[in-house]
Amino acid sequence: MSHTDQIIAETKPDTLNDHNLVAEDATVVDGILYDKRPAKRADGSVAEGLFNVWITLDNPKQYNSYTTDMVKGAILAFRRASVDRSVNAVVFTGTGDK
Repeated sequence: MSHTDQIIAETKPDTLNDHNLVAEDATVVDGILYDKRPAKRADGSVAEGLFNVWITLDNPKQYNSYTTDMVKGAILAFRRASVDRSVNAVVFTGTGDK
């Protein structure tokens, strides 16, 4: 066992805490899309157990301008992604072609 592995074995917690203070369905807001996609390696293969989250402003008729509820939804979506141990990266984008 390497020195690093020994330190990890001696100091790791017995159980992992869930720091999510918001219910998962609370992130469902009109105008905000939350999409969890499998992460891929440089060679294109899927990285087992790792995901990328796409948070999308979905208001193309108004060029993705946002409402107060959409801002709250985006904050909750980022919080949801940040406490999910399987999330590797977050992409924040908008719908439409403008």
